[in-house]
Amino acid sequence: MAVLFVSIIGLEIATRVCDCSNQLTPEERRIVVCEENATYDNESQLLLDSLRTKRAQGITISKADYREAIDRLVIEVAQEQLGIVNGVACRGEIAYVAEGMPIQATLFVKRHELEHLFQSSHDEDSELEANVAAAKEYPIGLLSTIAFSVIKLGRYFSWCCFLVIGWANFKLYFLGMKVW
Repeated sequence: MAVLFVSIIGLEIATRVCDCSNQLTPEERRIVVCEENATYDNESQLLLDSLRTKRAQGITISKADYREAIDRLVIEVAQEQLGIVNGVACRGEIAYVAEGMPIQATLFVKRHELEHLFQSSHDEDSELEANVAAAKEYPIGLLSTIAFSVIKLGRYFSWCCFLVIGWANFKLYFLGMKVW
């Protein structure tokens, strides 16, 4: 217990000490696909609207319907178009994930981003809720995504910023705390 307590204190101190503001270039921070104002075709938009309505009415959505939605509504793009993130739901209207992730990680991130398309507001718990929904369907994908992300982030950041950003991501995605 003491190790956990000391670790948390150390991470919180590092958060205040490390200057990570210039660890990424503007190009690495840029999410190009969200600048394009792309939209779904009519058939895909109808599918999304139908699923949003079902969710709002409390109607259970089958796993097959979720899988169809993932396949049709979450688009794989080159990592360069997403900066360093694994996925994004631009404006809550269209979702993308990076190509080249492990299969289970791809499924998890796609389900996570699909959940963002269903969310009606962007409150503090939106990342946590998306993670919980995706982890219920793809628990191995959650672990795969964590491992993939840790390895990827290690290439971009100094050790101090790696710890700080990892801690911030943990607080956001697993504790539902707004950190940025």
